[in-house]
Order: sequence, then structure tokens, then C-alpha cells
Amino acid sequence: MLVVARVFCVAYWGVLTVLLLVPDPWALLGLSRLASTASTDRGVHFLLFFILGFLIHASRWPWRLLAFLLVLVLYAVGAELLQWFFPPRSVDALDMVENVVGIALGSLASWRLIRPRPPTATRPVKGPIDNRSYGGDKCGPAGELGRLG
Repeated sequence: MLVVARVFCVAYWGVLTVLLLVPDPWALLGLSRLASTASTDRGVHFLLFFILGFLIHASRWPWRLLAFLLVLVLYAVGAELLQWFFPPRSVDALDMVENVVGIALGSLASWRLIRPRPPTATRPVKGPIDNRSYGGDKCGPAGELGRLG
């Protein structure tokens, strides 16, 4: 299952890179009509990078956390800066902020939802619990509290 998650993650990352660098990503997706009605792409970068952060963290790549975040932040900023070379695309500082915040929150969401849980040690109980091991011989029905009456 982990291999499938990693393959999907790499495929998504590749598609995202293409969409960030082509002149008209809406046309590439066949959504030109939708792009003409949308006045801005605010929130789109956040959503795309939220998904990327979630997928990369959920795929459990064998990276240290700091290296993981550094690579993703460099990618988010670098992808935006590369748009300078692909007209009519342009560099937008707010898009960079959306990219980085999307990665951070996507990673956090993945960590909260999919983090490995420590195994719980459960032991079947055989018969009634022996109170004597917990000091129950003094406080049980026949102990000191039982004799008060």
C-alpha cells in the first residue's frame, strides 16, 4: 500500500509541476470556459499545495522532517519563480505564500490524521481483579474501611 501511495504522490507532483509551468493550465485540463468566468486563482495554489503536502507526508518518505519541509518550501518558491520564464505566467508573492501555507497545513493535516499510533498493550483479564496487589487488602470489604461500621 505504501508503494501505491508513493507512486500516486510522485505522479501528482509531476502533474502539479506541469500545471504550474504551462502558459494556460486551464486549457490543458480542458477547463478554458471555467477559467474565463473565474476572475482570480486565489485559493487554487493553496489547495494544490495542501494536497501535495498531505500526500508527501502520508506517503511516509524516509526523510527527516526538516529536510522534508526544506525541499517542499524550496519547490513551492522555485515553482513560482520559474513562472517568470513561461509567459503569460508571472511571479506573484501571494501565490508563494499560498504555496508555503498549503504545504504546511497539508503536512499538518496528514500528520494529525495518519500518524502512526503507538501499539496498545492489552492483556485479557482472567477472572476478578485481585485488589490485594493494589492495597485492597486494607480497603476492601474486609479491610480497615469495612470494619468501621
